[in-house]
Amino acid sequence: MSLSIVDFIVFLGIAQGIFLAITLPLAHKNNKSANQVLSLLLVLACAMLVARILFVRIQGLWFLKWANVPDIIIFLFGPLGHLYFRRLFIKPTQKFSLGYIHLLPAAIFCLFLVYVFVLGTEGYNSKYFSGDLFYPFMLIEGIAILLNFYYYLKILKLLIDYQKMEKQQLSFNQGAVEFTKVLMILSIILILVWGGSYLGRYILGYSLPFFNYSTIWIGLPLVIYVIGFYALKQPEIFRVQFQDKEKSENKNRLNPAEIESLKRQLDLLIEQEQVFLNNKLTLNELSAKLKTSSNNLSWLLNNIYKTSFYDFVNQFRIAAFLNKLENKEHLTKTLFTLCLEVGFNSKSTFNKAFKDLVKETPSNYIKKLKSK
Repeated sequence: MSLSIVDFIVFLGIAQGIFLAITLPLAHKNNKSANQVLSLLLVLACAMLVARILFVRIQGLWFLKWANVPDIIIFLFGPLGHLYFRRLFIKPTQKFSLGYIHLLPAAIFCLFLVYVFVLGTEGYNSKYFSGDLFYPFMLIEGIAILLNFYYYLKILKLLIDYQKMEKQQLSFNQGAVEFTKVLMILSIILILVWGGSYLGRYILGYSLPFFNYSTIWIGLPLVIYVIGFYALKQPEIFRVQFQDKEKSENKNRLNPAEIESLKRQLDLLIEQEQVFLNNKLTLNELSAKLKTSSNNLSWLLNNIYKTSFYDFVNQFRIAAFLNKLENKEHLTKTLFTLCLEVGFNSKSTFNKAFKDLVKETPSNYIKKLKSK
């Protein structure tokens, strides 16, 4: 029995998925609750790949009706994917679980499976080859594509909201956001390929060359590889708390005396303790030092200083970096070393913050400094 390239890639995907599904909960304690959902997703993905191998390799009309069973997984990827990213990005104090409504499409598909098995092998095969199941299959797959696209949009909105809240609560960028962006790109490509395959098969009446099941089965292991690579290497994710919009926009949250007191304490922490040098500084950590709530501090920064927590902290880091340049420390140290010393956790974060504040790149600024 010869193996095609697609079969080989699928086998690799199965092996990778099983390995990660077992090791992530045991060996990787970071982001434990999210990784539990990820492990389940990996198991389901592997089950789909195994089903694909069996469908191609097993000969016999008796197996046709059984080939429908793994398709239930298609209705679970979206809800579980959304649950994974909710647990990855949002603090566990904010409870979120899948409601029954999210499992309803999978439950309805189970009723279709009951119908398939009630028909029996001969009855199902008769309807299958006569074309009586063409429109039911068309409806089921169309709903599956729309549902997965719907959850894709929900995850995309979650990512956008997270990036906004990240700037309000963290003074640094995290690799998890880039990880999610890569997954989002791969996911939309798979959905578009799937949609193209659907369009060709059911609407145009013929299969398009690069939009078919083989492409989708290659893409699924690819997503597994990406998930495995990032999930194993990523550190603990700093989750954010989605604040009540009405509370955060309350113009009278603090009275003038409280505002002045908080500003004085904040100035002392910046000037004397230089808290901005902590490259993992968070809103909660700084508010604890100020002995106030994170909502109060966030309100102060947004409404009085007219800035986000991220921008507020990084302006002092940039000022400290510029001071080091004035002291000619860049002649004996690398720029990366200097940016770490002033509190940045990555060169990309430093470069972006520097350009936003100084309006030019660090290298151009240093060139101008040398020419003086």
